[in-house]
Amino acid sequence: MEPLDETASPRPGEFQSDLCAAIEHEARRAEALGVRVVRMRFGVVLGRGGGAHPMQALSAHLYLGAVLGHGRQRAPWIHLADAVGLVRFAMAHQTLQGPVNAVAPEAVTQASYARALAAAFGRRVWLRRPGLPLRALLGALSTLLLDGQNAVPSTALGQGYRFVHPRLSGALADLAIADASGTGFGSHRILIKIGLGAYW
Repeated sequence: MEPLDETASPRPGEFQSDLCAAIEHEARRAEALGVRVVRMRFGVVLGRGGGAHPMQALSAHLYLGAVLGHGRQRAPWIHLADAVGLVRFAMAHQTLQGPVNAVAPEAVTQASYARALAAAFGRRVWLRRPGLPLRALLGALSTLLLDGQNAVPSTALGQGYRFVHPRLSGALADLAIADASGTGFGSHRILIKIGLGAYW
């Protein structure tokens, strides 16, 4: 899958692209007022106590982690520390504007992501969920899970941002410590959040 940085063109007709374009169109209205606008394009944010990670971690812990479709689709992600870090970085650097891919430098496939998450709990991935039923069940939303995005953080790296968790293994190890202490998927408050991708 072709790496896609912030210069990638919109892809009309694709759910992620159309959604992102619509959101960013509204954000850019502020530019007409002379406001500096940084358009963060977040991958799936992995953090403690909320977002995507607790439910994913619980599934992995219970041997319910699965490869979705063929599993070769890219799964852009970012640790919460870097999601917040990039926002603070953008606020501090007045020359930064426009789109910023808020994703970790290490691009992984969905299958690799599922296996790494399971391994963080000493588990293996045994399940596969075929793509066709997921597409029928979720409709356009299924593209977020089955098509993937090979997003790369070219702007963040080019501007000098240093990722706290550039590799998935390190990010998952950090979160596994929280899970073991009871502040991760053991929490009763589990939320599901889907990060908005870029134009792809």
